[in-house]
Amino acid sequence: MKKSLIIALVLSLTNLLFGEVFYVSTTGSDSNDGKSWESAFADVQTAIDAAHNLVRENHDGNSVEIWVAKGVYKHGTALRLESNISLCGGFSGDETSKYDRQPEANETILDGDNSYSVFDNSFSSDYEMSNSSIEWFIIQNGKADFSYGGAMTCRYVSLNISNCKIINNYGSGSGGILAYNSYLNIKDSEFINNKVANGPGGAFWISSTSTASFSNCTISSNSATTEGAAGGILTSECRFDNCTFYNNKTSSSGRSTIFISSRGTAYFTNCTFYRNQGMFCYIQDDGTYGDIGDFKNCIIWNNGE
Repeated sequence: MKKSLIIALVLSLTNLLFGEVFYVSTTGSDSNDGKSWESAFADVQTAIDAAHNLVRENHDGNSVEIWVAKGVYKHGTALRLESNISLCGGFSGDETSKYDRQPEANETILDGDNSYSVFDNSFSSDYEMSNSSIEWFIIQNGKADFSYGGAMTCRYVSLNISNCKIINNYGSGSGGILAYNSYLNIKDSEFINNKVANGPGGAFWISSTSTASFSNCTISSNSATTEGAAGGILTSECRFDNCTFYNNKTSSSGRSTIFISSRGTAYFTNCTFYRNQGMFCYIQDDGTYGDIGDFKNCIIWNNGE
């Protein structure tokens, strides 16, 4: 009895400090209520749906957190995030504070099983997703058809991504992330070994009317065929700070590591480009839209032609 009261008190304090929290564990069950590690959900989408329902009930605009314990999670179809939800990985499964976790030792993996996109965050101008975040996850083995990202698709989305590894994803539009009419803030993350075939961007495609900011990110060993760019294609405004691009590869007809279209604008500060196959950057300037590429204090060496 005493132990139960202590646990209840700790959970109450957790909710006071962090807002409402739902829990997911590989040992959980979707018949649980997801309100503690002991009663955790098993499926990430079940937790997202529960959090979304709570956000709608509260009507206060506050975010709900989802704490996901270490392990591999395969939903069977693409996950769909919702507004005002913070999806947090890197837990061992017994923490009472988010600051007690050791995420490097507790890898939390969202896996597309080489069959489906890991996330399909496709919304519309009438129903947008905002004020959400994803942190401390490995997002891997996603697969998508054209106009979708193997790891993640974002349409009409405002999203923060931090401390994530986006690896081994494949798509015909983008191997990693595809963004359309969206704002992405990506920091301290890695894009590794993502591949696009017959499409634009190996690691990412930031399409027109989107805005993206990358800081302290590594983009490496991504690949593209046909007219694609191994790192990414930018047809909108993007900023890169302290990012490293290396060992990205294009086919003989692929263009570069970064492709900036005539409608795009990209700013690179304190970035490094090295050992990339093909041109490190291809700028499509037709003289219509003004300045589209700006490099400050960057290191560019040992790349192909």
